[in-house]
Amino acid sequence: MQNALTEWSAQLHQCLEGKVVAIDGKTLRASFNCTKGLAPLHAVSAFVTESKFVLGQTFVEKKENEITAIPALLETLEIKGAIVTIDAMGCQKKIAEQICKKKKADYVLALKKNHPDLHDEVAALFRLAEKQPQIQTDSFCSHDKGHGRIETRECTCIEAGPWLEHVSQGWTKLTTVAKLVSTVEKKGKVSEETRYFLSSLPCDAEEHLRVVREQAARFSGCRVQRRQSHHNRLSIYSLYRS
Repeated sequence: MQNALTEWSAQLHQCLEGKVVAIDGKTLRASFNCTKGLAPLHAVSAFVTESKFVLGQTFVEKKENEITAIPALLETLEIKGAIVTIDAMGCQKKIAEQICKKKKADYVLALKKNHPDLHDEVAALFRLAEKQPQIQTDSFCSHDKGHGRIETRECTCIEAGPWLEHVSQGWTKLTTVAKLVSTVEKKGKVSEETRYFLSSLPCDAEEHLRVVREQAARFSGCRVQRRQSHHNRLSIYSLYRS
């Protein structure tokens, strides 16, 4: 049995080459206990988006603790060759270094205002690229229609090195910055969202859009996954807090 499990695990790890591993934290319903004064638990999980396989999971008492839970979870994973995606809370220099150097994987990290200088420089670079053709970009656009809505996603990538060296010190293998503009038309109304990402992948807009879409699809399926595993997780909570 042990040999079979070892062989299966090795095969699984080989299959992670180029696959997206989404690391995300979620507040878990029904995990609180008012009688004991316990707040809801937060689960931090690593999920292979293509196979819907949970590689690992850990629990923390507060959402703010996710920033320390992510490195601990990464330490337990064999993800060589994978592409790790994490939301803005996990957009940290040490986490990028751990992914690339220790885990031999790549990253696509959401960049928000928790890094204000870098965020503003990246946003300014994309605005400048619209006016100056010497800033080479790669773009890819996708369109989806269904359920009464039309969604357009346009991803643009720029090589980080020549333009962001002054603000990118300490970011291991930062190769590309990506901008994703999502436009949704529904019932005559149009909404638009712009997001930025730091990436160790080559400057390929189509590939970055694939990665981000797989990450988003993973999160949209979380609600069903939580319902299916509700009772099992409650058992885990009780053991965790016993």
